[in-house]
Amino acid sequence: MKLPKNLPINTKYLNEYMQNHNLNNRELANKIGMHESSISRILKSEKGVGIKFIVGTIKNLHDLEIERLLNIEKE
Repeated sequence: MKLPKNLPINTKYLNEYMQNHNLNNRELANKIGMHESSISRILKSEKGVGIKFIVGTIKNLHDLEIERLLNIEKE
């Protein structure tokens, strides 16, 4: 199974999360193992997210609601 490389996310929720945790783009990037420039493009909706972002988020941002971030409805 091949995973999409540019999944759209709920950037409003990610921005709220960052504000609530006093994180800037660089700090978020360091936490999830990405480049600051990639985070900037994601937040501007210029780029979707891939597996590296998703895995880094799940492993390191334990209180972030991944379903809400990825716009997945809970059943």
